[in-house]
Amino acid sequence: MNLLLHVWREACRHIEISESVERIAPMLERRLPLDRLLIRSLNVQRSYVETVACGAGGRAAEAGESRTSCGAEAIGVLLAWCSQGEIVHGPAETVRTQLPGAVPADVAGDILAGGLCGHEGPIGLAVFVAPAGRTFEAGHAALAKALLEPFGRALENDRRLQEMRRLREAAEADRRALLTRLG
Repeated sequence: MNLLLHVWREACRHIEISESVERIAPMLERRLPLDRLLIRSLNVQRSYVETVACGAGGRAAEAGESRTSCGAEAIGVLLAWCSQGEIVHGPAETVRTQLPGAVPADVAGDILAGGLCGHEGPIGLAVFVAPAGRTFEAGHAALAKALLEPFGRALENDRRLQEMRRLREAAEADRRALLTRLG
């Protein structure tokens, strides 16, 4: 599967996941009826799901609603589902009912969604949105399932990058505070 190789390359080539998804979405449009591709990150401690990357075929992606608040129960449902590595397919409203918080409120149409896992477990989800009036088929769901691993690695790398930035900023703030105290 040549497409999967190209997806892996792009997922690993860029530091920021938004760059990867921006480049991967047009590639996927050749094999999927794709309006938007959303990569959403799970924040278990604060009980929300946030869109961290959005790609859209050959046009500019509309980020839309980026953060969806969830209760602890909804986060638990998402974590259990993500661990299974299964694809959910259906209209946006059905997927929202089945997986609260997975699909942003401003997304409509046919959806494929799959959980993304890192080395330590579930970290997010990929949401494939079909253009208005089009639907995904069984072959599309199989392709989406194959794409979960590269997107999971890209999201995990992006999370590590964000953590390194936070740590560097905290260390720099500590250094400045220490220099101020020393005069």
